[in-house]
Amino acid sequence: MRTSACTALFLIGTLLQAQTCFYVHTIGQVPVAPDDQTPVSLVISGDLSSSGAYIVSAWASVAGGQVTVEISCTDPGGLAVLVPHDVTIPLGLLDPGIYSIVFNSPGTADLAPPSQHQFEVLGGTGLCDSLAILHVGWHPFNDQGLLVTLLNSGSGSFPDPWMVLHTGNGDTLGVETVSWPGLNGTTDHILNIPIGITPPSGLFNATLELWTDSAAQPTCSWELDLSLCPEDSCTMLYPRIGNFGGALVDATYHWVLIDQQTDTAGTGSMDLSGMIQEGLDSICVAPGTYSLHMWSDPPFTGGQLQYGVGTGENSAGPGLDATFAQGTDPNVMNVPFYQPCSGSTNDVNGNAPRSSLRWGRLGAGFWIEDQSGSPLGAVVVCDASGRSIVDRLGRDSLIRIDLEGVPAGMLIISLPERPGVVVRIPWTGS
Repeated sequence: MRTSACTALFLIGTLLQAQTCFYVHTIGQVPVAPDDQTPVSLVISGDLSSSGAYIVSAWASVAGGQVTVEISCTDPGGLAVLVPHDVTIPLGLLDPGIYSIVFNSPGTADLAPPSQHQFEVLGGTGLCDSLAILHVGWHPFNDQGLLVTLLNSGSGSFPDPWMVLHTGNGDTLGVETVSWPGLNGTTDHILNIPIGITPPSGLFNATLELWTDSAAQPTCSWELDLSLCPEDSCTMLYPRIGNFGGALVDATYHWVLIDQQTDTAGTGSMDLSGMIQEGLDSICVAPGTYSLHMWSDPPFTGGQLQYGVGTGENSAGPGLDATFAQGTDPNVMNVPFYQPCSGSTNDVNGNAPRSSLRWGRLGAGFWIEDQSGSPLGAVVVCDASGRSIVDRLGRDSLIRIDLEGVPAGMLIISLPERPGVVVRIPWTGS
């Protein structure tokens, strides 16, 4: 009798061992804090019942707020040791809400803590908080397009994004064609203006929408008070040249920027030599039509040179570039710079007097000059929060400002004695 009982217990134990081949200890999600724009996966960690046990299949179904996990495993025999094993099950995009996890897996023992059987998917509002709008306005070099610059500081991928800009009364000002697989860091978006639409010239109410993938409604939306033209009296423009192959270049490249009245808006030079094969200069100019003239001294042959202008202190962002033809004649490039803003109060081609100010970077600082020869007066430099960093009195027409030790960030230069003269510059540090 005792033998029969022991035999029965042994058979039951053997049967249970054969039935349970995967012991679940933890359940997690990737990403840890999922949102409705990022595909979600379950990561299930546990132990296989022996060295011979394995997972046959693993999948999950989602119905309402419940995720049902089905894992099929088998144990044909092996060493009687527990073998750690992870199972990843993709769930795809999920709607915002709270989800519970249940197992419908006869061969799996669910030993995970109750708290791990539930997770939350965040909605679009929280997701959109990770996006910062850096710029909305006219494209600097394209009078048929608008430019939107976004910064994504979060983990949301925003697959296949495209932007739409509307006026407050619902008119569509610009629509982007998908050009990015997702949003990662800083991205520029060019919106094409529909035929027959003339964007407002002053301040107006606008709605900026971000659409993603095949969504039936905007993923993010912002209400803005917007002006498409630069708000400052001048905007930074960066003449540039670079050698991208062939041979090392050793020469000085001079440039002159001419405005529509054939006046000189600015001049400068850039040296290429040794391992320094890229040159960058800067000038602050008002909206208008310009021409960039560039030549080398002495005339140099060799290398593969590209020259042009950009709107940032590196090659990122919008720009105009062309092949630099080597020889004695200057290379000439037409530069339409915020052309739709011509005629505004800050425009060199409008009715307001043309600004005689120009400035550029110099070592660990910058210089500013009034080409008319008039004394500059007070020059104030503030950081983005409005805190004064430098306060100098320019008794002459040229002043040099030292920014040694000033951390990187947006700086604001103003001349209090000249109302309306304000310049914002991206300072990259000394």
